Amino acid sequence: MANIQSTILTNDDSSEEKCPVCEHGNNPTPGDIPPYIDPPRIPMDNETLIGRENLERAGKGKRVKGANVYKRGKTLIHRDTFHPGKGAEIEVYNSTGKKHLGAICAHCGTEIEGKQDKMKKCDP
Repeated sequence: MANIQSTILTNDDSSEEKCPVCEHGNNPTPGDIPPYIDPPRIPMDNETLIGRENLERAGKGKRVKGANVYKRGKTLIHRDTFHPGKGAEIEVYNSTGKKHLGAICAHCGTEIEGKQDKMKKCDP
């Protein structure tokens, strides 16, 4: 599996508090727990790193699985609308949307191992 951390922007915060979503990366909002954790629900864009980083939409009105597509560094991303609460994640694609690179934590941006899917595409 390709390591998507080298392709996407990551949270390299030196905080020691673990991410309340994936429990692997650092918490980019120390002391805060995202509202979609309890009760577990699908997060809205503005509750994820998409909103925190004020990402720009990719293409006019492009949506995948009901979620808006955004530009992040040299990649395209969108919320995965099937994973609530602590399972919340963001799908990551190359800049053309033709290659799925994997998934990252919706809160801290840490790569979720084993999520690359050759069948997924995102054409903005």
